[in-house]
Amino acid sequence: MVFKYSLIANHRVLGAIYRPQLPVSFHRDVYGFKCLAVIDSGSYLTVLNKVYARKLGLLWDNGIETDILGIYGTKQKCYVHEFEIDIIGLPDSRRTIKAGFVDLDNVDVLLGQIGFFEHYYVKFRHPEREFCIDIR
Repeated sequence: MVFKYSLIANHRVLGAIYRPQLPVSFHRDVYGFKCLAVIDSGSYLTVLNKVYARKLGLLWDNGIETDILGIYGTKQKCYVHEFEIDIIGLPDSRRTIKAGFVDLDNVDVLLGQIGFFEHYYVKFRHPEREFCIDIR
């Protein structure tokens, strides 16, 4: 399935800045929510801000504790839980994933290697400002 990159800013030096954002929903038991998530091929783990844990009926820091490395190489506590992801508009895309919750203001929802790329094929076509997602 083909998705368009999202225009997120017009930078005075860099010009138009686009981001591969994907409409997804997350589920656990009777809980769930929808959001736009950033596809981040550089992230080794799918990571969500701790505010989303409550929407899944979870205590964010009650998962399996681990450290992740941020973009600046600093360690950050992360708590891994298991729940489901579904790509909105892509039939039969629901998968059970492992993903972590973090207490970082600059992280919303990042789809990384574990939890996303392990379940879906992703093809970036930046010149066309689009990307393709398919089920593995």
